[in-house]
Amino acid sequence: MTKVASPRRARALRIAKRAAIVAGAILGVTGLLHTRLGRPLLAKLGGAAPGACPVLVGMSPQALEEHRVAAMKPLAGEARAPTRAALSFTLSATTRGDVTAWTAAHGLACKDQVAGTALRCNDVDPKTLDDGTVPIDDLFFVFDPAGKLVALDVMHQGASPDDASRLLDDASARLRRVLGVPPTSTTGDRTSTYLTSAPLAQTAIEYRFRDLAVDVSATNFGDRGVIVREQYRAIPD
Repeated sequence: MTKVASPRRARALRIAKRAAIVAGAILGVTGLLHTRLGRPLLAKLGGAAPGACPVLVGMSPQALEEHRVAAMKPLAGEARAPTRAALSFTLSATTRGDVTAWTAAHGLACKDQVAGTALRCNDVDPKTLDDGTVPIDDLFFVFDPAGKLVALDVMHQGASPDDASRLLDDASARLRRVLGVPPTSTTGDRTSTYLTSAPLAQTAIEYRFRDLAVDVSATNFGDRGVIVREQYRAIPD
């Protein structure tokens, strides 16, 4: 027997799908849909168990790495990055053992995911990463087959517009200091007024190097608050 959703629930799901599609196009589907915000929707859309990814299920670590490399190549810029620093870590240098030791030292409860190529930690104190004051809902590490950290995704979920604006300002200043150059591109405005100006209003900061892609964004999800996301990704050079 097919279960028919109530009109209210069906409308909410339609809105959530539209939000995920728009935000996915801007932020990257495979990132957003693996956060707490996106995982239930991912299961509904893909028919998978909650938390599972129908796109990646069954892929070997080597196949996952090939998928990652292919996805990263189009993001490459011209110059090499002066550093691949990603908050407390360094992409392509920090090892899985380093990350495991760090999570243990900070008392974090983390789980292996994506055929053992990723590690997810939830409810992380931002002070552990010197990353503002808004709780980190989702901290996602990705490793290559050699066990080197190649991507870090940090999600602050449900921030107030003022907190989101401060996070953006702090990230902008930190990236300019660490990378030594202005962003490759920016969109939107970092003020709380702009972030609340419309549903899905978004501000984004983008850096593109030959071997590094960094994106920081804040997106207004209405009643869910503003989602602030930081992505650090090594690009094979």
